[in-house]
Amino acid sequence: MQEIAIKSKIITALAYDDSCGKLQIIFKNCEMRLFKAVPPHVVAELISAPSPGQYYIDHIRKSFARLTG
Repeated sequence: MQEIAIKSKIITALAYDDSCGKLQIIFKNCEMRLFKAVPPHVVAELISAPSPGQYYIDHIRKSFARLTG
């Protein structure tokens, strides 16, 4: 997964593996969250959203299963 910098108040970067749908989000507070089965169009919308942080809250945080360490 290659890291992509994101311009956001709460997100620093993300990485996405389209072969398995894993999305890693790195937050400005140094927290990292990993989600599974995220479709490519959701990642594209997150990247291009006017507010990626709000998009994450509205469309990803509770919509996709989170993987733990």
